[in-house]
Amino acid sequence: MASAISIERELVTLFAAAFGLAENEMNIATPLVEMGADSLLLFDVADALRRRYGVRLTVRQFFADIPTIGKVAEYLSRSGAESGRDTPEEPVGMNAGTDAEPAPESGACSIHHAALSPDVTKHSADEGILPAGERADASRKLSSAPTPVAVPVPFRWLSRSALPDETTARHDYLARFIPRYAGKTSRSKQHAADVRRIIADSRSGIGFKPSVKELLYPLVCDTFSGAEVGDIDGNGYVDMTMGFGSHLFGHQPDFIIGALQERLAHSFGLGTRSEAALTVAGLITELTGMDRVAFVNSGTEAVMNAVRAARAYTRRDHVVIFASSYHGHWDAVLATPGDFPGAYGARALSVGIPQNMVADVSVLAFGSEAALEFIEKHRHRIAAVMVEPVPTRDPRLALPDYLRQLRTLTANHGIMLIFDEIVTGFRVHPAGIQGLYGIKADIVTYGKTIGGGMPLGVIAGRGNTLDAIDGGGWSFGDHSYPATEATFFGGTYFQHPLSMAAAQATLTEIKGQGVALSQALAKKTDGLVARLNQLFHERRVPITACSFSSFFRLIHRENFDLLYYNLLLRGVYIWEWRCWFLSVAHEQTHLDRVVKAFSDSLDELAEHRLLPQMTGR
Repeated sequence: MASAISIERELVTLFAAAFGLAENEMNIATPLVEMGADSLLLFDVADALRRRYGVRLTVRQFFADIPTIGKVAEYLSRSGAESGRDTPEEPVGMNAGTDAEPAPESGACSIHHAALSPDVTKHSADEGILPAGERADASRKLSSAPTPVAVPVPFRWLSRSALPDETTARHDYLARFIPRYAGKTSRSKQHAADVRRIIADSRSGIGFKPSVKELLYPLVCDTFSGAEVGDIDGNGYVDMTMGFGSHLFGHQPDFIIGALQERLAHSFGLGTRSEAALTVAGLITELTGMDRVAFVNSGTEAVMNAVRAARAYTRRDHVVIFASSYHGHWDAVLATPGDFPGAYGARALSVGIPQNMVADVSVLAFGSEAALEFIEKHRHRIAAVMVEPVPTRDPRLALPDYLRQLRTLTANHGIMLIFDEIVTGFRVHPAGIQGLYGIKADIVTYGKTIGGGMPLGVIAGRGNTLDAIDGGGWSFGDHSYPATEATFFGGTYFQHPLSMAAAQATLTEIKGQGVALSQALAKKTDGLVARLNQLFHERRVPITACSFSSFFRLIHRENFDLLYYNLLLRGVYIWEWRCWFLSVAHEQTHLDRVVKAFSDSLDELAEHRLLPQMTGR
């Protein structure tokens, strides 16, 4: 039986990997929930503990009976746990949940990496979650290095940021800030309480931490115009979320509203084919160079059917995805890396997803040579390689040369290359990433922008890659027939007349403005990002704004929840996952308001000594 001390050392390594922190930042006496733990993360940890120590734990136990690392170690020791039952030969490498850093020439955002792709070996001691004195008092010295424990670090959709430094100053500040914020948004807060009783919605729990519990509610807005939204308390905001990237032209653009009103006035129904769908499909093929399209209702459905079509086309089952990419909420892509380097297969992301749903999926590191070697090794079994060509979560991973390597490798072995352009499609270029980089994918998925605010997803295929959806083309008046064996495809609301009307109006506008539209938006975004980075540099705040085309992220290692809540208080709306989008409707006055809100927020936090400072720069 292993001692509690020896188990404790291993647990520090395990939990540090799971939380994306350095080992010297782990406090064995701090409740796990205060260090950012949520049920999905603890589910993964419990599974790793079962495999390593042979002891089954439940998520409920972490929240109640064994809430700290120290308590977990004591419990495992009393349960007769043996250390090292399932120790891998080395930490997870190629199949890990972190992606390769871009080369310096690929972008200017190569510092202050956020928890998006944590590398726990790079964190310095002065970045801990407790002040140095408190840390020294609260934790034991763990001098010997334990054998690394393989714990996958998935995209933790309920944990949006690093752990806060829960100091007395922060506590006192929140005691004054919470009434200000809650008083200004009281109806939204009451709405959130009402919602939790009868609506199950993941947004209710994103970013939960005890210290900000009273601030944890989405704003409820009921007015939308251009680049602005208004909440039910009468507050106005510059919208930097823009429908998660859907509103390329801002809220309520005249040409989309007109198209919808015209369709409504004319009448619409379901159960028959929409005439407008043919026009929309023609615009898509004209703009993107793809040959056939299929319509669904969402990005998730587009991904699901793209993978199904690829498997049907190749008659292979295995699919490769990358840890940097997000592909929606279909079970078969909610996967985390496998347990060992080069492992074939993945692990289900969360409870409720059967392991066999991801048995034919591998999650690799985007930008790595190891991923290319894996694809080469398993080339005869892989149906498709699917990738967000520029990850929304980390715009620094814009690696066109690597995408070209993927294109060459997959083409050589008859593997379908699927570009998930739900976000980038029609936003970064009229032809999306394909047009911007000159790389031709076999299948591409689109969503968000193309719907103009209406629910719409699109699968676009090159050549006959989508023939399994309908059996392929055939003609009247001859002996032709749908010769391709068909897979299953169908949906009540596919090609919905209102969605088709909005898409036709949107694509017509994009076609009319051409590449100048995306170039102007990218220039506007670059200007805002430069102003923000100058502000961060002058204040010595360890944040870097990193953009691609007309969206950007704030990359930071430390917790900046208080900054985001201050921005909301000052009229800048950014949603819980904090990916920032610009639209045609954003004017310079809007961007000036955003910069001023940042400046004023940083001033207030600095006054209360609540801003982390840059080191070594």
